[in-house]
Amino acid sequence: MKPLVAPPRDHLDIADVRRLLTADAVTITSGLELLDTSNQVIGDISDDLVGGSVSWDNRAAVHGTCRLSIQRELAWGRDRVRPYMTLDDGRTNARFNLGVFVLMTPDEERGEEPITYEVTGYDLLSLLQTGPADTYVVDPNPGADLMVNGSFEADAAGWDSNPAFGAYVPATWAWSSTHVDTGTGSLVATWPDAPGTQQSWVNTYLTGFIVGKTYRLRARVWNPATGPSKLRIDIAFRSASQWQNVARDQWVTLEYLWTATAPDVFVGVAAGGTTAGQQTWVDSYTVIPLSTTYFDAARAILDAAGIGSQLLVDGTLQNVLLPATKVWALINPNPTWLRMLHDLFAEIGYSAPWMDENGNVRTEPHRELVDRPVEWHLDTSDERTNLVGDKRTLTREAGGGANAFRFVRTNMDTTPVEGDGIYTPPPNQTDGLSSIDALGRVVRKTVPLDAADQAALVAQGDRIVAEAKAATRTIRLTIDPLPVMDQDDVFQYTDAGTTEKVMAASWTINLDGSPGALQLGGAPRSPLDPVEAQAKATVTSAAPLRVVIDGATQPSFANALDASSYAVGQRVTVTVRNPLPPLVQGVET
Repeated sequence: MKPLVAPPRDHLDIADVRRLLTADAVTITSGLELLDTSNQVIGDISDDLVGGSVSWDNRAAVHGTCRLSIQRELAWGRDRVRPYMTLDDGRTNARFNLGVFVLMTPDEERGEEPITYEVTGYDLLSLLQTGPADTYVVDPNPGADLMVNGSFEADAAGWDSNPAFGAYVPATWAWSSTHVDTGTGSLVATWPDAPGTQQSWVNTYLTGFIVGKTYRLRARVWNPATGPSKLRIDIAFRSASQWQNVARDQWVTLEYLWTATAPDVFVGVAAGGTTAGQQTWVDSYTVIPLSTTYFDAARAILDAAGIGSQLLVDGTLQNVLLPATKVWALINPNPTWLRMLHDLFAEIGYSAPWMDENGNVRTEPHRELVDRPVEWHLDTSDERTNLVGDKRTLTREAGGGANAFRFVRTNMDTTPVEGDGIYTPPPNQTDGLSSIDALGRVVRKTVPLDAADQAALVAQGDRIVAEAKAATRTIRLTIDPLPVMDQDDVFQYTDAGTTEKVMAASWTINLDGSPGALQLGGAPRSPLDPVEAQAKATVTSAAPLRVVIDGATQPSFANALDASSYAVGQRVTVTVRNPLPPLVQGVET
């Protein structure tokens, strides 16, 4: 559930908020904020809100939806809104944000003024259902310096002062031995007159960046007492470090971490507010690709998708380095940003991502229901705190599938064995309606999984076993507004003298404060099916082996069947196995 005293309720006590949520005499009002594409508030448009509802489905690809009636025309498909609900019992007043949504094409009701728009919105996971329309590669390994001439040992070849369509005032530059950080030479930049917010730079053009990989750009600079007041690392039209007022008459390091958004860019050192004749010396400029963690890879996917959301992750495994290259090759249907996040988080045993009430992407280590604490108690017999209506429906349904599993880790360099790449839990003899005793037979299944390590393989396997043997009880309720409900909430439900621990499957909150809906239990969310398809490709590198899938522009690392070798330019058939590198099957004939 949402924290009871998180902003904008962090000035309250937990007991006050809990009392407010179960109070009999409470005034409920709703509002609506208009947000920009980075989830910053543009303004409150509550006066234009007629009514609506917010719904959540834990088992859907996009969990959150809203249905709103508003009397304002917005930029449908772009503008974001955040509905909220305020509860007031005369003692405590608390606001609860209900999510950030992109509003799609509305139904426009004419005949009365002002015009009312009936519109459906989807949470920001919907923006991740597109993809790069290309092969997407995450190379976890540190790599060689991409800088061609950053040590200036003999000359300043390859360097320039590109005006970049007027973004920079050109400088002059030359090789120098006056101030040297290492070796025998450096580059000296003589700056032009670029007052105020204008800037100048010296730069070079670099190729070979892998989109989504993080690089450390580092340069040593000597700024004399008469030098410019501020310097920085600059990547034209892409990104830049903060301006630094560096120490004078000594070598100082400028450093910047950049997650690549393009394969080829102009990079350099920029100076701001310069006067003609000022000088700076540059040496030891390096551009080093860094090792990649799961968090780095996920953050890069969000940056590439451009949804403007933060990534908030509980746990520690997100800081583990990726054990191997990840490739989402271009096939039909195209790989989506959302599928990439699912694949990454599943490898470390984390839950599928969801959007919180403020439009942040969240995930956490997956835990089975038995291991999770109760977050809210619904007791139909407690007249003081009960939120459940008189109408409720209970259905018992069986889980199904296998009762004897074997899980195999697919991304290993060595042959998997039990305990190191293979996990075989005990068969399910007695538990649930899909057990061996219940079915009268053994139903076996081997499941290949892309896991970060053995612990992650076990975590994924245990989750699948629990889903397969679940005999679930679905409870459909009407419920008074409970605006702290979130993803996979755990309830203790007491009804007719029986108490059980159960996870929410879906809910709806009506903005007018009338009773909504809550479904508890039901079949658990199924894991995504693995991707495998045949495609044609062209070899672009023999060692290491790289191919470009037909229709893609981004080359991907590849493996070869039977360790065969291939030449640049050869046409080959590959098996796409996202997120594993494609497997080259042989030469296309």
